[in-house]
Amino acid sequence: MPRPFDNDAMPFYATASEAALATVSAIASGFERAVLRPLRALHEARLAYRELMSLDDRQLADIGLNRSEITQVLTAPQRIIERRPVEPAPANLNDRSRRVA
Repeated sequence: MPRPFDNDAMPFYATASEAALATVSAIASGFERAVLRPLRALHEARLAYRELMSLDDRQLADIGLNRSEITQVLTAPQRIIERRPVEPAPANLNDRSRRVA
């Protein structure tokens, strides 16, 4: 446990300008972390939303998305959307061999 006036406990600055520069640097770093990163992420999400919405349904299907899933994918990208494969409908709906009992 550091003693109250231990030189290793607090950084030593030779001049007041070095101390001021360290303070300003810490404030800028905190501002970047608290304000700029979330704003940048929001901007990138809006760009991705616009880009995905500009695709037609065939292009969305090629990347495995429906138009209704775009918002969900952008707000929770870490979640894996699991889908069951869609079985195609038979060409002849009277074909009983393909029906499931």
